Amino acid sequence: MNFDIVDDRILNSFREKYRNVHPLVFQRSLERAENFDDLFEILEDVPEYPFCWDDENKKWMSFDDFVIFEKVKKIL
Repeated sequence: MNFDIVDDRILNSFREKYRNVHPLVFQRSLERAENFDDLFEILEDVPEYPFCWDDENKKWMSFDDFVIFEKVKKIL
C-alpha cells in the first residue's frame, strides 16, 4: 500500500498509539505493511529488544525465537 497518499491523521493516530515503539521500527513496519490491518498486526506484536524482522512470517520476532525458528527450519 502506498502510505504516501494516506491521510496523515491516520498515521499520526498510529504514531500516538504506538509511541513506545522506536521511530525507526515504526518506519520499517510501515514500509513492510501492505495495508492498515498489516500495520496494526505488526505493531501490536513488536517484542522486547533484541528482535529482528522475519520475512516469512511478516512480523518482528525476538532474536532468540528467530534463531530457534531458523534452526528448526534447516532440520525440516
